[in-house]
Amino acid sequence: MKPTQILTVALVFGLSLSASLSFANECEDAMLNLTTKLTHLSQQNPNSEVAHVFHAMGRHAGDARLMQLFPKEMVFELIALEDNTVFTARLKGFFEQFEARHEGTTDEKVRHALTHILDLKVPHGQIEGRINALLQQAVTHDSLVSALGKISYSELGMLVYGGDPLHPAPESLLGRYMAETGATSVVRKFSKIPYAQGGNGAIPDPTQVGPDRLVVSLSEQSLAVYSKYFNNENFLVHLHTPGQGTLMIGHNKKTATYGGDRGEFRLPTIGSIMPHILLGTTEAQRMTQFMLMLGHADQNVRSIAQQPWRLQGYCATGAYSSCTHWFGTIPLGDSPTDAYLFPGLVDQWASNRVHNDPAIDAMPRISMLKDYSTFQGMTLEQSAQFFEQHPIIRRVWKIPGNQQLASLLGLMPENARGELANPGYVALSLTAAAKTDRVPFVFLVTADHHAPIAADFNPQISAY
Repeated sequence: MKPTQILTVALVFGLSLSASLSFANECEDAMLNLTTKLTHLSQQNPNSEVAHVFHAMGRHAGDARLMQLFPKEMVFELIALEDNTVFTARLKGFFEQFEARHEGTTDEKVRHALTHILDLKVPHGQIEGRINALLQQAVTHDSLVSALGKISYSELGMLVYGGDPLHPAPESLLGRYMAETGATSVVRKFSKIPYAQGGNGAIPDPTQVGPDRLVVSLSEQSLAVYSKYFNNENFLVHLHTPGQGTLMIGHNKKTATYGGDRGEFRLPTIGSIMPHILLGTTEAQRMTQFMLMLGHADQNVRSIAQQPWRLQGYCATGAYSSCTHWFGTIPLGDSPTDAYLFPGLVDQWASNRVHNDPAIDAMPRISMLKDYSTFQGMTLEQSAQFFEQHPIIRRVWKIPGNQQLASLLGLMPENARGELANPGYVALSLTAAAKTDRVPFVFLVTADHHAPIAADFNPQISAY
């Protein structure tokens, strides 16, 4: 928006001339600050997605229609926020497709580019409507991010399986995967209570089982098709290997453990189960930030991802410091929260004592989130420098916070009992107790994805 336009808007809304001039100057200053920040980021990393979009906006500044559809202020605000990894990547993809098409009007090229980037990202039936809303109405932040593929987890469910998670629609991602690979599937229930150690995976108590879930086979031969549909930001995966002792997760082509980044996604061993958690776009962006912390080169940053109470005064001190306890406490949800809950000292695996009375020490730990200025073991000055060097810390652990993963999954009781501090119990909870709209299906790694899956196959979950 030009300064004269800003001034006109301010006057229309009843501001005095002096107030209107002040408002216009503030808007100009904000835009200048954005441009300065993006110029610096682009110079810092000229090959980044931010730099690509920033320079593309400059190249097309003379296309009035394109600038109307992709307003400079809105685009700059999106890419200036480091959290907006999905939207920045989509904008980069948009400009690549827009510039590759040399014929047609701006609207035709925009439609072509958006159709390309929305394919397999939103339900097919929504694509035309999202694009028309951008082309035919006044552009708003909501219509812009919708055209870039912002999706809720419920919309994602429609994309992934259609109307029924136990019987995927042919056009859904699961339906396409199964049709293209010939992968087999089975619907089964999983036990809510631990399986016998070293047993055959038989259900210990038929009255203690979860809801039906779809299990789909996956092998090295079908991995490429799986990756096309599922190896992206909208899925958080527990890569549960047989008898797993250290939690491993996968997200957007990466794997990680408490020890850091494990590199590019690779198929786990035969017999592994892979419960898939559905994440909406904004949740997925937060998961990306958490993965960056979890896989960070700096050990202190990694430790804060798992133990935010090391930020002095920020939150309650959890009882666990293990390979798995952090899973249920990842801050992902869109709902803001003023407090985080961590399990107390409920078993021999927990070690952080905060009270002399064992009964009180075993209770879930919760306190209001407070601003922090020091990191455990550092002075105030050292901490300030540390936080400045690693801004990702405040992007993940902030006030208000975001709904914890256990809450998203309907697993807060399990988290409070300390069960999500063990990889076997995580697998047990995801397959039997988690909400089916959040964890609608499980992949089973097999030698042959064409082979039938036994309804009573051994999930090889060791929960202790």
